[in-house]
Amino acid sequence: MVLRWRRRSLIARWRRPSVVGDVATQVTLDELVTKSERRLTRSEGLPRRPWFRHHLYAPGMYTGYGVKTLPGVREAIEQRDWDEAQWQIDITAGVLAAYAEQLEQMAGLRDP
Repeated sequence: MVLRWRRRSLIARWRRPSVVGDVATQVTLDELVTKSERRLTRSEGLPRRPWFRHHLYAPGMYTGYGVKTLPGVREAIEQRDWDEAQWQIDITAGVLAAYAEQLEQMAGLRDP
């Protein structure tokens, strides 16, 4: 996944001492890295499973605990519930946009 690769790439570069010169910037980056995964969650959780809050992966509703990627979208499509699928597409797009924004903020701290 491109976003995951981008995040790992940024983190690897920040860990090199020559990239982040001052401690305050490093602390800020560390906080942003910690918060970045939270951008992929919503407090409302998934349909019929509000306790699962991650919108990129979660145990499948109909597959036991096998992982489902984009669970809200996939499960709505599998159930042929097109209204819910569109709703979950919109939610997932918002979650991904927030995550991408977080990555750009992190990259901006690194770039001179």
